[in-house]
Amino acid sequence: MYEAKALRLPTTEQGLRALVEKPTVGPIPRSWGRQMDKVPHDPWGTEYGYRQIAGNREFGRFLLISAGPDRQFDTEDDLTKNTE
Repeated sequence: MYEAKALRLPTTEQGLRALVEKPTVGPIPRSWGRQMDKVPHDPWGTEYGYRQIAGNREFGRFLLISAGPDRQFDTEDDLTKNTE
C-alpha cells in the first residue's frame, strides 16, 4: 500500500519507520499516508529490519529481516525474507 501511494518503496535509510511516520530523509514522497500504528516486531521482540534491494527500480523488491534469537542484526542467526 505504501508503494502504491508514494510511488516507490522506502529507502533502506527510511526503513519500516516510513510506514509509521513521514520520512524526514529523502526522497520524501509527496503522497504519504500512515500504513501502520507501529513497526512490527519479530517473535523475539525486536523491530523488523528492512533493506531496499540496491539499484532496484522494480516494484515490490526488498528484504525483510529478523535479528533472530540474539536480537543483533548482521549475525548468523538472522532470518530474511527476500521478495525477489
